[in-house]
Amino acid sequence: MVTFKMWRTWFLFQAFIQICSSQVTEITPIGDGKSSLLFNGTLREVPNLGFDLQIAVEVADLGINATSAQQSPPTNGTSKKVSAQQVQCPTSFIDVVLQYFTLTLSDSQAFQTNELPPFLQPRFSGGPGNAVVREYIKATYNGLGWTVEEDASVKFTPLGFLPFTNVITTWNPQYAKRLVLACHYDSKFLPVGFIGAIDAAVPCALLVDLAKRLTPLFRWAAAPVSIQMIFFDGGEPYVNFSPTDSLYGSKNLAAVWASTLDPLDPTKNKLGNIDHFILLNTFGHEGTQFERFYQETDDLYTSFLALGVQNVLHVVSSPFPPEWHTLGDNFNFLNFPVIEDINRIFRVFIANYYISQSLAQIF
Repeated sequence: MVTFKMWRTWFLFQAFIQICSSQVTEITPIGDGKSSLLFNGTLREVPNLGFDLQIAVEVADLGINATSAQQSPPTNGTSKKVSAQQVQCPTSFIDVVLQYFTLTLSDSQAFQTNELPPFLQPRFSGGPGNAVVREYIKATYNGLGWTVEEDASVKFTPLGFLPFTNVITTWNPQYAKRLVLACHYDSKFLPVGFIGAIDAAVPCALLVDLAKRLTPLFRWAAAPVSIQMIFFDGGEPYVNFSPTDSLYGSKNLAAVWASTLDPLDPTKNKLGNIDHFILLNTFGHEGTQFERFYQETDDLYTSFLALGVQNVLHVVSSPFPPEWHTLGDNFNFLNFPVIEDINRIFRVFIANYYISQSLAQIF
C-alpha cells in the first residue's frame, strides 16, 4: 500500500543527496509551515518543505532509517546547524527507498489481470476495438485525477479518409515544463486478428500501471513540472509502412503543437517546453534487449525530433523478433519478469525526476 510516509522517505532520500553535496549550514523553522535555509551563504525561505528538510538533517546526523523518524516539528526560531562533515548518507536508508520502489510497488499479477487485458484485442485505427481502448484510457486517467484531452484528425489512407484520435493525459497541466512518455495504442490492420502484445499493448499497459502507482507521489510532492502520457493513434500502417501510410496521429499532434504558442509560456510553441520525450515501443518478450544508437528513421518520435524537441529517447527492442507484426505477437509471447524489470526502471526514473524538480525549488 502506498503511504504518505513512503513518499516522505523518497523525498528525504533526495534531500540527503542535496545536503551531502552542498553547503547547507543552517535550517530555522519560522512558522506557518515555512523555514529559512542557509544555503551556500544565502538565506532562503522554504515554503512547506522545511519540516521535511529538518528531519532529513536529523536523520543524516543520526544515521537512522527515515521511515522510523517520528519527530515533532521543532520550535519556531530554533536553528539546526549542520556541516558537510556532519551529514553522512547511510546506504541502508537508500536501500530501503529503492527496495520500496522496485519491489514493494511491483505487482506483476495485477499488471496481467488489470492493466494489460484491455489492450489485448485488435485495435486498429477506426475499428471498434480502438474506440473501446481509447475510452478505457480516458476513464482510467480521469479516475486518477489527470487532465484528459483528445487530438482528433481525419487523414487520407490507402482505405480512404479515416479518423484518428490521440489521447493526451497530463498531471499538473498548469506548468509549461513537462516530461512526456508516449506509446501508440493502435494495432496493425493486417493480418486479421492481430493483437500486437509487444507492439504496443505492453508499453501502453505499462504507462497505465505507472500512472496508477505514482499518482499518490504526484499528489503529495509539489513539483513545478507536468507529467504527460500520450497515447498515439494511427502509428501502424494499413498496407505497408511508409512516410504516407503510418504515424498519422503523432505527425498531426507534432504539427499542431509546433504551430501553437504555449499559453503558459508564449515565448515558445507547445513543443518548446518538453524537457524529455520518451517513446515506449515494442518490448516485453524473452529476448528483449536495448541497443544505444542514433538513426534517422521514420518513426513516432521523429515527428517530434524533426520539429525541434531535443531530448528524445526511443525505447524499442532491437532487433525485432520473428513474431513481430505476426499473429504470434500475443499474450503467450510475453515474458512478465522482463516486463516488470522495465516497469521498475521507469518507476524509479519518474519518481526521481519528479522529486528532483520539487527539490530544485529549494536547492
